[in-house]
Amino acid sequence: MKKIYHFLFAVLLLGCIDNDTDKPYSEFEETVTPVEEPEIPEDQLDLVTVNVKVSLPEGSSLSEEDLLVSSLLTADIPVVGGESAVNVFEGGGYEMYFAEDSAGNIVLMNYFNPATNQGNDLNSTTTAIAMVMLQPWVTDLSAGAKDELIASLGSYPEYTSLIQEIDNAIISGGGTLLNDGVQEKLDELVGRLIALNLSTSKSSKAGNQVKDPLEINVEDGNVSITNKSAMAYGIRVNDQTPQLIDGADKDLLGFSNWSGILDGNFGTPKTLSITLTSSPPYDIVCDSGSPFAEGSATIPLAQYYNVGKIALDVLSLVSPVFKISDSDCINAIGTSMISQNSQLLIVNNGNDLYLRILEVLSKIGGDIIGILESCGTNQSTLFGAIKADKVLKVLAAANLALKAKNVTELGINLYDWYRYDSPIDFCLDDKQGELGICENLSIVQELDFGKIPVGAGIEIQNSFILENASQEDVTIDNIFFPNANYILSDGQDNLIVQVGQSLEIFVEYLQLDQQEPGGEIEIFTSLTSSPEDVLKVPIQGSIIDPLEIGISGSSSNQLDFPEVLLGNSFTQEIILRNTSDYEISVLNPGSSNTLVDGFNYPWEWSSLALAGNSETILQITFDPLSARQYSETIEFISNSTQAPLSLVLTGEGVESFVSAIIEGDNPDFGQVDLQSSVSKRLDITNNSNSEEVTITFVASNSNDFTIDYTNYNATLAPNQSTSVTIIFSPQSAGPKSGEIVVETDIAGSFSLQVTGEGTENNTIDIFGEWTPTWEVAQCDILGTYCCGCSFHQNARNFIFEGPNTYICASNQVCGELNWQTQQIGSSDRPITNEWTITVADDLSLTLSITIRSGQTSGFQFTDRTLTWEGTYDPETDSYTGEYEANFYGGLIISAEARGTLTLQRVQN
Repeated sequence: MKKIYHFLFAVLLLGCIDNDTDKPYSEFEETVTPVEEPEIPEDQLDLVTVNVKVSLPEGSSLSEEDLLVSSLLTADIPVVGGESAVNVFEGGGYEMYFAEDSAGNIVLMNYFNPATNQGNDLNSTTTAIAMVMLQPWVTDLSAGAKDELIASLGSYPEYTSLIQEIDNAIISGGGTLLNDGVQEKLDELVGRLIALNLSTSKSSKAGNQVKDPLEINVEDGNVSITNKSAMAYGIRVNDQTPQLIDGADKDLLGFSNWSGILDGNFGTPKTLSITLTSSPPYDIVCDSGSPFAEGSATIPLAQYYNVGKIALDVLSLVSPVFKISDSDCINAIGTSMISQNSQLLIVNNGNDLYLRILEVLSKIGGDIIGILESCGTNQSTLFGAIKADKVLKVLAAANLALKAKNVTELGINLYDWYRYDSPIDFCLDDKQGELGICENLSIVQELDFGKIPVGAGIEIQNSFILENASQEDVTIDNIFFPNANYILSDGQDNLIVQVGQSLEIFVEYLQLDQQEPGGEIEIFTSLTSSPEDVLKVPIQGSIIDPLEIGISGSSSNQLDFPEVLLGNSFTQEIILRNTSDYEISVLNPGSSNTLVDGFNYPWEWSSLALAGNSETILQITFDPLSARQYSETIEFISNSTQAPLSLVLTGEGVESFVSAIIEGDNPDFGQVDLQSSVSKRLDITNNSNSEEVTITFVASNSNDFTIDYTNYNATLAPNQSTSVTIIFSPQSAGPKSGEIVVETDIAGSFSLQVTGEGTENNTIDIFGEWTPTWEVAQCDILGTYCCGCSFHQNARNFIFEGPNTYICASNQVCGELNWQTQQIGSSDRPITNEWTITVADDLSLTLSITIRSGQTSGFQFTDRTLTWEGTYDPETDSYTGEYEANFYGGLIISAEARGTLTLQRVQN
């Protein structure tokens, strides 16, 4: 058999699958070497005990001890402490065991290869694997291919979902593992695994194309027929009558009216040789009995063999011990199945037949195993050890687990049987000659209009070819079409097919309605003497929407552009396809080739004519005009009646991927003493919503401004920020300026201007001791005991201390006083105690002092304040200014004073 799925799964696992929806199977078959699992000798099949560790999902209504574990060789072993043990065959390939609940429902399964895997675990994960491996297409996979398939399952999200759904089914205790939820997830996973082109090419009934499964050679009166398919064919040789030809080699006889039977191909094509001794012509009919069609009862042996072979394929899902090639056993199995269930097996398609065979096996599986035990294979004694009821149990699970869709197209033997649904007829016109045509007038090319654009206003024309194998010219008297959709093309009159020649006849399809081509053309010729002689030409074809848009990496109708900086552009490609067999034109939907709002496309609509089954690449450019989101739609309209195809274009224009802001949004660092420095933070932000930006360079071009990278992050995710610190340390007096340069990988570079001024006059040395001189201008007595305002004239000196602990502006210096010099009594406590020097625009210095204290007890004042501002006189090295002082001592001693205070530096 052509093992299609060996090839498909190798491609699948390598991630290189071609999803060309028009590719027929025949293209795959040419590259595939047939692979058959050989029959396993009995002496290579040992029994091995598997110690099973049973695990149910947390929250299950069952416990492990509620289950019984079985294999094909061991039945109903209890689970004790979460463990059990079963026997399986070792050396043959993949085997199965499973656990049932008290109602006989399979709860857990394991499908493993004892030669490479101990298979000790029995849980939801092993159950998911077993469900996949019970699918019919797995029968054709070798042990190595199965290993690769199982190893690949973890890469599919559908596999994880299936395991979770199995957990849910077990936890819910619904009585059956294969409920709708599990089945849905299993179908999704299997659909993913076989998401390939599964459509088969139509088998032509014309000429030698129908002879693909068989090969015939004629030489020196000997005919050899080679069976290249997996299924058996019965061979009959006659002389244009239903009777067996007398000249056939009698050694090949043994079947009524059949010269021999060619069984299926187990790795090596089988050949039947026939010696012909009578006069030509010869008619050699080959029939596989598929698919239980009318008249197939005349070839029961081929039919028995093929049913038996498919039945063993099904059984091999359970264990490779059922992979046998003994023809007698295969025939015996098929005979038993057909004789007991012949009506059940009469179905209309291969999918149903596969399910029916599975159903029959579920009913008579014990009988089948009995046949295998007694039919004399080299494995007979092994079958006696198999528990038939457990085989039936697994088959019932397989019946529920398999994905029946396209069973006949998934590489199993059924495909080889069902794709040729009628006998194959070879004709020889000469004992030493070539193959001829069996009919006097035959169809050697059928009429197939192919894929027609819906409602296309174009000429739809194709042809069929007749060949004359008679001894006289054949005149075509009348041609009758099934309806008014078809007419003969112009210029075809007096049609004659000459002896030994062929004639091509052209037919137009008018597409008067939306019905697809179909029906038959009836041709009456000079050979027509009865209704049976009317030549009928089938009409094939389909009506499709021809136009498709292809976008790389997406099946949607939306073309998304990345963010694009203003002033830049980004170009992408789309593919415009014509999937029909006829030329179509794409029409201009508007008056301009350019969409003004951000997108343009340079092609000419007038040149967009696509030949049948062709495509063209079109470029579309996103050129944003402003920083915003864009969304536009192009419509593609063809000269068919297909609905317009809409292509949505989206993108975002951005002014800058990166922005930078200096702290306070102010690039001026103000006046800074030459011995000091001022810092500001520079925040850099990636404004993109999708693009990562790397900052490759941040630097200053001035020695007065330096960069501190303490909080710097070089690579910014979308909408992420980072920061550096700019330090202004003037190297000399006077105005300063600099440029901070930021460079990125995708957003280009930009710069920020910074300024500041270096000064020498604000080098202030106020720290230390200063002597106060008070002049009272006004004294207001508030208490009943008057002692004047002398109490505020505390003679203790002011001592200014640092460091600067207050938040100062860029033109200020600030600090604290040593409070003890102004304290009255030991219980006096400070409330406010601070000073500030401000540098004015004219560089004059103003010292501001604010003092407020409180006294918790004692005869002295409970609260006193001093507010004072004094201007510095560099000549006298002193500060002088007006003050206000308040002294509050309750109702007895209280006063307010105003006047002048001078602070004179104490020279040490």
